Amino acid sequence: MFDDTLRQLRKLSIYKPMNFQVKSINLDFEDDNFELSPTEQIRILDEVKSHTWQAIDGDDLVEEITSATGFCVNSIDYIPSFPVPSVYTDTPLAEEYYGG
Repeated sequence: MFDDTLRQLRKLSIYKPMNFQVKSINLDFEDDNFELSPTEQIRILDEVKSHTWQAIDGDDLVEEITSATGFCVNSIDYIPSFPVPSVYTDTPLAEEYYGG
């Protein structure tokens, strides 16, 4: 089957999307006919890292980011992102752990 068909089947299947947070990412900003300023590159990278992404798995996450930014992902480091109940974030230990 074609990659797009498999992707659509995965999305329609029993697999539910998960939330992911990107910790670090390297996008391929190089192109022979186009050059993005360093300021714009940083802005895009910051937006990708500040966004909570929904995807089925790591491969789907890469596809989502590539589709959203228009740039291929060279490398990525991500973690699952879970909502944190406020009861856990209102303590000094939680502030230290969650960076709040």
